[in-house]
Amino acid sequence: MPISYIIDMKQQTVFTQVSGIVKGDDMIAHQNCLRGDPQFDPCMKELINCLEQENTDIDSVDKLFTVANSPWGDKAKRALVADNKLIIGLSRMFQLHMTGEHGNIEIFKTVKEAKDWLRIQ
Repeated sequence: MPISYIIDMKQQTVFTQVSGIVKGDDMIAHQNCLRGDPQFDPCMKELINCLEQENTDIDSVDKLFTVANSPWGDKAKRALVADNKLIIGLSRMFQLHMTGEHGNIEIFKTVKEAKDWLRIQ
């Protein structure tokens, strides 16, 4: 599966790992897993590590459904890490659609920058 996660209850943070080629169904499955996880809180922080992501196969319908299906609340603070220009560009488009009601999402090129912004270890 191209998207996996671990919830660190002590830091109130979801650590999401993305790898390979991600499809719309993968993102929706990830959202549904989070929503159904008893440890998940929509106000948690999230570190999304996309450094191993090769590409994405998400169309505009998938993108809109993913935004509408987001389990994240407006108080969530989310950091996405990517160094691939294509992934960064696509993440910026996603970021624009996810503003406000699904928390604050920022994009970084290193895990250290993301952790510093989230104030986690």
